[in-house]
Amino acid sequence: MEVGKCNPHELYKILEDIKPDVIFEELPAHIFHSIYSGKRPPQTVESRAISVYIRNYDVKHFPVDTYEFDLHELFSEYDFIVELSESYNKVFEKLIKSVSDFGFNFLNSPACTELISELKSLELKVLKENAPKILLEKYQQETFIHDLRETEILNNIYNYSIKYPYNNAILICGTDHKKGIMEKLTNFKKEMKWNSNWRFYNAY
Repeated sequence: MEVGKCNPHELYKILEDIKPDVIFEELPAHIFHSIYSGKRPPQTVESRAISVYIRNYDVKHFPVDTYEFDLHELFSEYDFIVELSESYNKVFEKLIKSVSDFGFNFLNSPACTELISELKSLELKVLKENAPKILLEKYQQETFIHDLRETEILNNIYNYSIKYPYNNAILICGTDHKKGIMEKLTNFKKEMKWNSNWRFYNAY
C-alpha cells in the first residue's frame, strides 16, 4: 500500500534510474492483462508507477507470479494475532513507520528483512499458543503456497532470460518474498548454471 515515501512517484524514479530492458511483476497473468489492457484501473503502488513508465519508455514487462491457488487458502485472520500480542503491534508499527520514513531504501534493506522475520516468529508463536488447530494449519498452508510462488517466480524469470537475453531487468515484488527468493536463488543458479547478478536497489 502507499505510505509516506513508499509511493508510485518514488518507484517511478527508481525505474528511471535503473532503465530496465524488462520489468518482471509479482502478478498473476489474468490480473496483469486486466490492468494493462485498461479493463481495470491500476491501484497498487507498483501498477500505478509501471503504467506511467511504460507510456514513456519502450520496455517489456511480464507477470511472473503465475502459480495458481485459491485466495481462500490464504491466511487473513491477523486480527486474532493483533488482539493477543502487544509485541506484535509494536514491531508492526515500527515497520510501517520505517517504510513511511525511508520508502524503498528501507524495504530493500536487511533491517526490513529482520523486522519481517520477527513478525513471522510472533505470528507463529501466538497461533501455536492460542489458536484453534484449523487456524494454525491455514497459516502454515499459506507459508507453503508462498514457497511455491517464489519458485514459480524464479522459474518464469529464468525461462524468459534464456529465451530472450537482456542486459538489465527488474523484479518488483513484495518485500515478504525477498528472503525466500534469495535463499532459493543460490541453489537455483547453481542447478541451472544461471550466471545472473542480483542486487537490491539502494538498500541502506
